[in-house]
Amino acid sequence: MKENESASGQDTGTQDKQDPTGINPELVEAVEGSKIDIGDKVNLLLVGAGMKPASNFELLVRSGENVFLGKGDLEKIKSIMNESGLVFEVHEIENDIESKMQILFGRSREELERLAEIVKNLPNPKQVESGEYSKDQMREIYLAQGAAYGYPQSAIEAFVGKGGGERLNVGDLPAEIRESDAFLFSVFALSKDNWQEEIKQGKAWADYIKSVSPGIYREMMEKSRKTRGLRIKINKEGR
Repeated sequence: MKENESASGQDTGTQDKQDPTGINPELVEAVEGSKIDIGDKVNLLLVGAGMKPASNFELLVRSGENVFLGKGDLEKIKSIMNESGLVFEVHEIENDIESKMQILFGRSREELERLAEIVKNLPNPKQVESGEYSKDQMREIYLAQGAAYGYPQSAIEAFVGKGGGERLNVGDLPAEIRESDAFLFSVFALSKDNWQEEIKQGKAWADYIKSVSPGIYREMMEKSRKTRGLRIKINKEGR
């Protein structure tokens, strides 16, 4: 796989973290109209507001002869990152089969570099299946990744089974909880013992997104309903 980057090894934003008390409405409008996935739009706004330390996303530009993002689309996304006030890296990854754009961004240089190191060392599916990484190694990777994304510590530990923590079967929650924005914006796995506290994080994220972009809020709610609903159905069928 060939990675095409700038002469410095990456296309890196150098602006300082923006004021978390406000956000440029023009930037929000640009994010709304971009071809970034809805969950990544949410993360971009949350990191920009200082409510998450860092995040990343990957865009499929081309697969075979099928082009999904044109030059104008990519330039618009790079412009959004430049205007965001965040520190970021853009990597263009290309091989004979497909072309992708990977973007990593953070509130600070330190938080960006921490996430970049984690992403760089993530094992691919073949490495996981072959047992190249031990369970303890995978546990440490997921703990670091969850922390870099700003997920609640108790939720991260439950996800990997650290300290006896257990994941919550969200299908057991009352319907009114499963329909709440606090739950639907809690995109991390919830713990059995501390989920009431953990979804407060989701509620804070939901309230902020709703205040700056009702459209992104509604779209995220709809996507999360579908995603969570499918997971609940699979879990029930697997019992």
